[in-house]
Amino acid sequence: MISPLDIDKVLDAANIVEVVSDFVSLKRAGASLKGLCPFHDDKTPSFMVSPGRNYCKCFACGEGGGPVGFIMKHEGMTFPEAIRYLAKKYGIKIEEKEPTAAEQEEYKLKESMWIANDLLQKEFQKQLLSHKEAQDYAYKRWGKDYCEEIGVGYNPPKANLVDKVGIDKGIVEKLKLKNEKGGDLLYGRITIPIRDRQHRIIGFTARLFDKPKDKNANPPKYLNSADSLIYSKSKSVFGIDTAWREAARSGTYYLVEGAPDCMRLQSIGINNTVATLGCAWSEEHFSQLKRAALHLCFLPDADPPKPNERYGPGIKAVVKAGEAAMRMGFSVSVKQIPVTKEKQDPDTYCKTKKKFDSIEEQDFILWKAELDFEEGKTTEKQGKFVAEMASLLALLDNDTTVEMYITQLTKKIGTKQLWKKEVDKHRKAAAEKEKKEKAEKDSELYKQFGFNVENDKFYYSISDNGGRYEWSNFTMEPLFHIKDSVSPKRIYKLRNVFGMVELVEMKQEDLVSLAKFKQRIEGLGNYIWKASERELTKLKSFLYEKTETAIMISQLGWQRQGFYAFGNGIFYDGHFLKVDDYGIVRIEGKGNFYLPANSQIYRDDIKLFQFERRFVHLGYSAVSLSEFTEQIFKVFGNNGRVGFIFFLATLFRDIVTRSTRS
Repeated sequence: MISPLDIDKVLDAANIVEVVSDFVSLKRAGASLKGLCPFHDDKTPSFMVSPGRNYCKCFACGEGGGPVGFIMKHEGMTFPEAIRYLAKKYGIKIEEKEPTAAEQEEYKLKESMWIANDLLQKEFQKQLLSHKEAQDYAYKRWGKDYCEEIGVGYNPPKANLVDKVGIDKGIVEKLKLKNEKGGDLLYGRITIPIRDRQHRIIGFTARLFDKPKDKNANPPKYLNSADSLIYSKSKSVFGIDTAWREAARSGTYYLVEGAPDCMRLQSIGINNTVATLGCAWSEEHFSQLKRAALHLCFLPDADPPKPNERYGPGIKAVVKAGEAAMRMGFSVSVKQIPVTKEKQDPDTYCKTKKKFDSIEEQDFILWKAELDFEEGKTTEKQGKFVAEMASLLALLDNDTTVEMYITQLTKKIGTKQLWKKEVDKHRKAAAEKEKKEKAEKDSELYKQFGFNVENDKFYYSISDNGGRYEWSNFTMEPLFHIKDSVSPKRIYKLRNVFGMVELVEMKQEDLVSLAKFKQRIEGLGNYIWKASERELTKLKSFLYEKTETAIMISQLGWQRQGFYAFGNGIFYDGHFLKVDDYGIVRIEGKGNFYLPANSQIYRDDIKLFQFERRFVHLGYSAVSLSEFTEQIFKVFGNNGRVGFIFFLATLFRDIVTRSTRS
């Protein structure tokens, strides 16, 4: 099996234009490209490739998909085979493990479900073409080209399309495609495919079109597929197949309430839009989004408020979701549609991109403050307002940003001193909570491995007769396991009973025997291991359980993971990320990376890493590296990337070296 992280790397790298161009001659057609379809005998170009959506589609035979789906269909490959093919094309090293019998069976079942949904989607789309009223509704609402591209369809009443396409009864049951009466679950509805990030159809959301004959029946306007092995209402994100790549490039997702809102925005070119499927945004949803972008912009429905309420349910939902997103580490903003007497949402309001662009984007914190603050209210209510806003400010790491927010908030109430005091209170409370949770977790691990720790000063165990056996006069805090094919290492922070602290990088060989371990730690100063090798093995098991992993950057310049490494940090997605005190740079969705030259361990050693300390990012240029290289690639073409990057690395090295010498 291929690891999910490696699959993500392939999906991030694979460009639909580059992939299709290996097999099809393409010509520019507006924002898209077109060519003769490779899946049927095409006389006139009907095969369209959309760079913005990273998707292809034949408007004659209906075949299409993302880069992986295209390779699967064109080359007759399975999903893993297509991933391996694209990994080789883009020079990505993938790790695989032999799947268990249970894992193989589960994948086969999932594959059968994807195939069943794909067969249904094609039949739904055929039905839409032969039912003019349903077709007119869909085309008028979302546009003919967009409906054909994403596969909007129709399931007429009593058509029994599930039986017609011949899906295995066992798969029908597992996907719950039938209702309790034995008919199609989604009959009488306009069907919209729900796809996962790999463009596979995992289910449908369906809009009621045919009114039920029973006047007492009250079916929901939208009905989704039932939860299954491949689809979960509380985890699946509508629009992720199109939005991911643009979100990763721009660093932003636009979040809307439902699938029609998402479809509207994607149809006018806001491709990095996503929606939930009839439920609130959850941690599972946010965890998926966080792998591609760290900024979320919400577009709430503009519902008129009910009597005695300050704002409607759409805005109320975004207040709750925005706070949850901030607590998960996102920066958050809001584009609020004007509230009128009639309900408006992104689907009805944003008919054009110009209309979307006209909506002012506001910082979530200031937007929420504008909603919640009421002049002339009691001191108690105003105190509650300050406390709630300060709890959000306490989530921000950047003190300058916090200061700027406080300047704005003091225009409503209080002084800077009041706000800073409240923010500090919330930060201390959060730190105490985190410390307590860590201690509880560590305590469970200590019990699991058969020893304990005394006030973070030394390790000990209890003997059979109840006596205390001290192992050491120090403790070790595991920081990182540095993956390196030549010399793997581990970074620890040591603290002894005298309060001395030492940051140390230990080679793997320093940990393989008691003698080498004692020699390494005693060479640091007053750090003594008193126990046997048996206890050392227990300690290592405990430490390895808790250790994060980072990848060693052994050569500066362009990295296959998609960023540019300097001695003092990493340039990625238009931003420079500086190393921390441990020499680590964290990139969300890609992992941790180790640049030892600026670690506390080696910072004062002038003999080591002399080149790395000269080859640094200075931040002088007003033009970002990503913008510069993007323009160059347009000139050089994709085939010139490797050579140009080597040239760029040499050029930057020479410039930086001259700068530091002067």
